Amino acid sequence: MREYTTTANQLMLQGKPLTYDTRCKAHSVKDADGHEIGDMFFYEYIRTDVECPEKRPVLFAYNGGPGASCFWLHLGCFAPKRVKTAWVFNGEEEPKEDLLEENPNCPLDVCDIVLIDPIGTGYGAFTSEQAAKASYNPKDDAAVIADFIANWLIEHQRMDSPVYLAAESYGTIRSVFVASALAGGPLLPTAKAKGLRVSGMVMMGSSIIAEPTNLFFSEKGLPFCVQILPTAAAANWYHSKEKSCTLEERMAETESFIENTYLRALYLGSRLPEEEQTVAAQQLSALTGLSAKWLKAHRLQFDSTFFRSQRLSDQGMVMSLYDARFLRRQGTDIDPAADDAALGKLAPYFLKGLRAYEKELGIEERKPYIYTDFNQAMNWKHHADSTPFAHLQAALDRNKNMRVFFANGVYDFCSEAGQAAYAAAKLRAEAGQVLVKNYPSGHMPYIGIESAAMLGEDLRAFLQKGTD
Repeated sequence: MREYTTTANQLMLQGKPLTYDTRCKAHSVKDADGHEIGDMFFYEYIRTDVECPEKRPVLFAYNGGPGASCFWLHLGCFAPKRVKTAWVFNGEEEPKEDLLEENPNCPLDVCDIVLIDPIGTGYGAFTSEQAAKASYNPKDDAAVIADFIANWLIEHQRMDSPVYLAAESYGTIRSVFVASALAGGPLLPTAKAKGLRVSGMVMMGSSIIAEPTNLFFSEKGLPFCVQILPTAAAANWYHSKEKSCTLEERMAETESFIENTYLRALYLGSRLPEEEQTVAAQQLSALTGLSAKWLKAHRLQFDSTFFRSQRLSDQGMVMSLYDARFLRRQGTDIDPAADDAALGKLAPYFLKGLRAYEKELGIEERKPYIYTDFNQAMNWKHHADSTPFAHLQAALDRNKNMRVFFANGVYDFCSEAGQAAYAAAKLRAEAGQVLVKNYPSGHMPYIGIESAAMLGEDLRAFLQKGTD
């Protein structure tokens, strides 16, 4: 198996030096009959200057997609080095060299870190197209990740270490299935009970939704325009030439409008007095920048696609789905990723950063790095599963000490902060089990120096609290 190691690396975190080893390795994946179906690649960062490493927390991280490699979280959030992103928002040109800098937000001082590229992503590959298609579903994918985690803990003699899962986007759905697979049971992924508890989950750009059901006594869900309004208000604030308040004040104003006016207006609909409809439309217009006349004509409802394409239409611009701070010229849009203003700009740059970092890690792979295999995303649409929320609830019920941290970027139209907050609010949990925080960023809350620092501080506190 391909393996690359470095030792005695040094890093300064929280004003103190530490040393760590790295190992980057391909991991063979086999099916239930013992046949190899492919391999996955992982990156391991282990602190070496600590006592009792066998009880030190381990953070396992991956991205989403499905079909995405971990390179966003790797080079943006968790590795000892990160790609520079200050240039993105300060008008500078993209760096041509020296793409990397030390990552002051890396949590290696409080936990060891393992970043995972699932099969078919990064340098991982399936042995055949048949093996790939057989794996394109949430529960088999989770079983592979759970097996890897269990084997890693055994290999490193870390069975007493608290286990944390960190993910973003679809990866948050993966996490709840992985937690179930690690616990094990006849009706859970793999049906092979490992009896492993997860101490905590970090959900960035969460895809977990409190899904309505058809049961007679169930709630039928919150109108989605309510869940996207905080993001629309944040995006409108960001792109407004004159700002009469701070972002935090605008978010508080939006929450007050939702609670005191918007929900009532949507519930009453045409029964709402004409004068109140007019006032609500004007207030909603002030928050979103959309026409009060249009909003009133459409019963105060809008969707994110309309908002992103219309809010800056007078400038001929459309906002990114993943980070509304990024804009592109309106025109032919043939691909939701390549033509997205944020992904189209950041992905090539992150890949350059990864290539630069590989030299430091000693990696010598002579093949393309697949940052996302969109075939997986397209195929997994046929495996829709309506139970992620239930699996998350079950994880909280199984272990009253397990905690969940929702980290949301307020400029994210892919996984809106309001959606994550609503899902978190619907969970049955003990005090302190569920934490929700918003950041001045997009789908990837570590993009931007200010947001990355805020997230890093909160991540460190979340991980440390589990070891107190």
